[in-house]
Amino acid sequence: MKKYIVLFGFLVVFVGLFFAYNNYQKPKQGIKRELITELLPLECDLAKNPCEYDFNGKKILIDITPRPIYMLEELTIKIKNLDKYEHLNTQIYGLNMYMGTISDEFERMENGDYETKVLLSTCQTKIMRFRLELFDGEKSIGLFGDFDVISE
Repeated sequence: MKKYIVLFGFLVVFVGLFFAYNNYQKPKQGIKRELITELLPLECDLAKNPCEYDFNGKKILIDITPRPIYMLEELTIKIKNLDKYEHLNTQIYGLNMYMGTISDEFERMENGDYETKVLLSTCQTKIMRFRLELFDGEKSIGLFGDFDVISE
């Protein structure tokens, strides 16, 4: 009888470790980003002016035009002084409301800058905070900028 209790104990521990391993080793697909509830002032708001970021020892400039930014209006995003990436793209998503992700691939211009055009979806929140994050293929390069759009 003692033998069965010890065997049962090992079995429970093994099954527990198996589930713990599977839950922590798999990528968390489909998990929503954590929403922010308080909109603190931005250090640099891409909706108001171009922003410069320190990235990999370089000063990278991200610019969105036209300004002011309105929902459902085509925007041009330009990036200057960024190293060459084969599949540079952007993912734009809401930080204070789930709105899905707006994605588009950048075109590398002759001068080495990157450019793309996007269309922001509309929102019912008075101030919508977006994050523009840069990716090489499906992997984030670790560079992003935030901006606020005020609904009128």
